[in-house]
Amino acid sequence: VFGNPVLVQASDFSLLAHSSVIDENATLHHLIDPVVGFETASAEKLDPEYRELQNKKEPFLMPSYYTGSRQLCVNLYEHGVFSCRVMLSEELTPLSSEQAALLAHLSEYLQAVLQRNEEAHSGSGHSLGKILEDIIMERLTDYTAIDNRLSEYGWFSSHYYCCLSLTRSVDREEGLSGNYLCHYLEEMIKGSCAFPYGDDILVFVNLSRYDRTIDQLLTALTPFLRDSLLKTGASSTIRGTIDLRYSCLQARTAQEIGNKYENYRWVHRFEDISLTYLCDCCIRDMPSHMVVSQKLLTLHRYDEKHHSDYCDTLRTYLESEKNAVQSARKLFIHRSTFLYRLDRIQEIVPIDFNNEDELFYLLLSFRILDLKEKEMTQVTYI
Repeated sequence: VFGNPVLVQASDFSLLAHSSVIDENATLHHLIDPVVGFETASAEKLDPEYRELQNKKEPFLMPSYYTGSRQLCVNLYEHGVFSCRVMLSEELTPLSSEQAALLAHLSEYLQAVLQRNEEAHSGSGHSLGKILEDIIMERLTDYTAIDNRLSEYGWFSSHYYCCLSLTRSVDREEGLSGNYLCHYLEEMIKGSCAFPYGDDILVFVNLSRYDRTIDQLLTALTPFLRDSLLKTGASSTIRGTIDLRYSCLQARTAQEIGNKYENYRWVHRFEDISLTYLCDCCIRDMPSHMVVSQKLLTLHRYDEKHHSDYCDTLRTYLESEKNAVQSARKLFIHRSTFLYRLDRIQEIVPIDFNNEDELFYLLLSFRILDLKEKEMTQVTYI
């Protein structure tokens, strides 16, 4: 009818529908390319003149510098709020004034269809995203029911999965909407399901259907995350659907701990921060000086008072698996000097070097004190 492709775009820039001529004509594929769409939407979101176009009640012509070609547009509203836009793109034939009235007429039918579609799905609780949300919120806990429902979407217990938790590092009003980002992520990651979860975005990825490892996934995703100012926590790879809830917990924990101690990173993997997480758990209910070895604190106070280096000597010895020669080499001192220091440590704080539990506690205490120092440095950095 129009001789040009028609698109329907939601207020969050996600594409709701497009005419079949786009699928049939390869020269028009850029109109539905998610990468091109994301770049265009990112620029339009920050343009105040573009935002003003949402208030136009009559058909209007959008300049070509936004998308590369002129577009005849009609805004649709729901309860007085801009909800989506019908666009006729000048790709094949020149736009004419007669098409404006025809597009407005078509828009009336489209608005009725969209409204009916929303009403029909408003009570639906069986989408993949809704099922995953029910699993996370423990509204769905029966493993047999979980397997049955997920299998309807081709997510089987024999598949491998991971979860990503994304948080914006900028104000929500300055970036693209959560729904648009979810749609874009699903287009980018085959076999994924993304949905808003509080202020964050959760992305569950069926790695078996994605046909790549989590390492390959994060490598491909990192440039997008950085450009979109999205901080991300990533779970470990799991097999089956039983632990999907814990996979989400891993991702959110990696995000929380990673942002707390290494806020300069864009991606935090649970495997990389697991030891930091364990140490952080140790000092959640009590301050660090009440948790770590008192022998180590005593030795630390002695070092500060006498300008000695016994803490570093002890740590090097423990991390070298009690190898005196190797420890002396790491400290750049003679073996006899090292043994003298070890005797002095025993005089200050007697340590049973044959007690594996005590040695593990000392090493853990060193890690906790490192964590506390890193936290203070992070606060200063921020």
